[in-house]
Amino acid sequence: MKPFRRKNLENTKTRIAVLTNFGEDFLRSRKHFMDFVEQNYHTELNALVPKDHTWQEVKDCGYKVHAFPYLRNWTTAFTLPKSFYIVYQILKSFNCHILFTYKYLPNIIGIVCGNILGVPYIVSTVAGLGKLDPKVYTNLFKRLLFKNYLWFLNKANLVIVQNEEDFILLKSKLSKPKIILTAGSGINKTYFEEGISNRVQSCQELGLNPDYKYLVFSGRIIREKGICELIQAFHRFSDEFPDTNYRLLVVGWFNSKGFQKEVEQLVAANPKIIFLGYFKDVRNILNVTDCLILPSYYSEGVPRALTEALSMEIPVITTRNKGCMETCNLRNGYIVNPKSVNELLEAIEKFSKLSNNEKNNMRLESYRLFNEKYDSNIIFSQILEEVERTYPTLYKENNKNNVVRKEFNPDTNLPSCKKQSI
Repeated sequence: MKPFRRKNLENTKTRIAVLTNFGEDFLRSRKHFMDFVEQNYHTELNALVPKDHTWQEVKDCGYKVHAFPYLRNWTTAFTLPKSFYIVYQILKSFNCHILFTYKYLPNIIGIVCGNILGVPYIVSTVAGLGKLDPKVYTNLFKRLLFKNYLWFLNKANLVIVQNEEDFILLKSKLSKPKIILTAGSGINKTYFEEGISNRVQSCQELGLNPDYKYLVFSGRIIREKGICELIQAFHRFSDEFPDTNYRLLVVGWFNSKGFQKEVEQLVAANPKIIFLGYFKDVRNILNVTDCLILPSYYSEGVPRALTEALSMEIPVITTRNKGCMETCNLRNGYIVNPKSVNELLEAIEKFSKLSNNEKNNMRLESYRLFNEKYDSNIIFSQILEEVERTYPTLYKENNKNNVVRKEFNPDTNLPSCKKQSI
């Protein structure tokens, strides 16, 4: 391949490219980051998004968006060469100053293409190690993949990790890039606070009885998220308290048809468990949620389901698992050991016996914790300030104004506990 000669990047508008993992990830998170950048800097923004079922909405997002054929299943191996080629051609044409990449394969594709093209600054986000985590998956193939991943990450300029355990691990393994820790990807608080109807109306739109109280599991439904343990715990809870007005809602999508059948059989065995399926917009779901339960033992970054729950003043029950336990300080919920049905049952029982005042205090604490750590304004500011520090010539001439950074003020940011009447 003929070496690519970059054009002079000086005295030009800052050009930023964003390479994402899949369409919904772009719509729920990365587009919001691009909005923040556009608000605070003179930039030209482009996004590279895998073409999937969300493509029409992605195309209409208001930014210039390019498609590439990366898939999140076994056929990915056949599409990767084409993905590398298309991403290379797009980045070559755009000639960007900064490339932001997110998650495993987009990180690899972006780092390779960016280095070949001489992109001045590459920022790669490791949103959890997933099935490459060397503490969980110890077979030879996974270890080789992890070492391979580290080799690519060493070619980035800045690596962002989302929990302290991953930060310590990658800090010890990577020698070249700057590594920073952020509290997840950031949640757009305004999106969750605006346009939400009252609880009764949300129940009606979902076909739910507003007289019941709802415990909710939300997210990608895989075994490692603890869904089977949760259903087993709720089976026992409803057996012990047959007159309970609590119901368990299972919300999300499956990666495996085989596992889907297993979960559906567990759900069908208890009429107090309701499977609602996938929702692109989870605001109505959260609006009826009394407690969000995520008993994950997957190698998370910071689970979006938990931080979205905090933004909507919802108590949480989660596990002593990296990325999960940081969202619960024991004043806004309960932490249990991974895979423990007994501890999940105990946590559900404790929550169900709380007084209305105790539940309201948990809601207040969830919202306080969200404003302290997980608001996107805080996280995006942290990332961009780090970019300016480590690549200062980028923004000095192009800076539109000071980056908006909203700090939590306990006198003005207190929640209303308006989402649910109890």
